[in-house]
Amino acid sequence: MRSKLFVPGNRPALFAKALASAAEMLSFDLEDAVAGDDKGAARAQVAAFLRGVPHRAADKQVVVRVNAWHTSGREDDLRAILPLDIDLLNLPKIESVDQGRIASA
Repeated sequence: MRSKLFVPGNRPALFAKALASAAEMLSFDLEDAVAGDDKGAARAQVAAFLRGVPHRAADKQVVVRVNAWHTSGREDDLRAILPLDIDLLNLPKIESVDQGRIASA
């Protein structure tokens, strides 16, 4: 991978532009780039976009950074994102191997 483009999950106007970019990897952020009040909408917007977009045809790798382990939004993020066709799940602020295992189960 030579280039990675970070895309705030609450900026759906940027999603198609990111897909059309020259970046090899797109990292949709549901965590730090999204204010607390916007997290639910961002989660829904990213999930809807990724369900309807042929990123494989665009030769893009897709990452989604979910909310941190200690936040209430993490479980909702995982339920929305894990069923999707993504390449990587970014689990920020994991403090133990067990937390990583639980999140990926």
